[in-house]
Amino acid sequence: MGKPTDHSAAEKVGVRVGRFIRSAHPDLSDLDRALAEEWLPDELLVLFMSQSEADQRHAVSVARLLLRSGYASRDLVAAALLHDVGKRGANFTPWHRTAIVLLEAAAPALLRRLARWERNRLLAPFAVHRKHAAEGAVLALRAGSSERTAALIREHHQSDGEPDEELQMLRWADDRA
Repeated sequence: MGKPTDHSAAEKVGVRVGRFIRSAHPDLSDLDRALAEEWLPDELLVLFMSQSEADQRHAVSVARLLLRSGYASRDLVAAALLHDVGKRGANFTPWHRTAIVLLEAAAPALLRRLARWERNRLLAPFAVHRKHAAEGAVLALRAGSSERTAALIREHHQSDGEPDEELQMLRWADDRA
């Protein structure tokens, strides 16, 4: 498979606006649930189902995009379905999600400062966002995922180093779904 191309800033905003609109009605369809059941063993399926419905729906969209693009390794699809599981239990509103995207693009230093206020109910989602990949990898390992799946989850937001093809594709699909 070829190397994915990066979205322009305007395209990223458009993708996130669509995700924001869909988050108002995040119902997971029977087909979406069936995809998760097909690709995740029981312990990881329980973990998948512990995510918010908006995160479940996004995760299924990421997995479907990878599958349609010809990427069907069990570790990669499992990572796609669980890449945001570290956010579970946090009170992410659509406004938090939008602010995170905009701050990541325009003011990452401000996002890092906001993430320090993890005890503040209004700002806690920023701290959870900063830690969710590492926390998600730990949760996935505890639930029985492979080391590879956990590594993909842990590294899906890290930009240092040369990512392998599957990690690159997970990031690509996460940005587009």
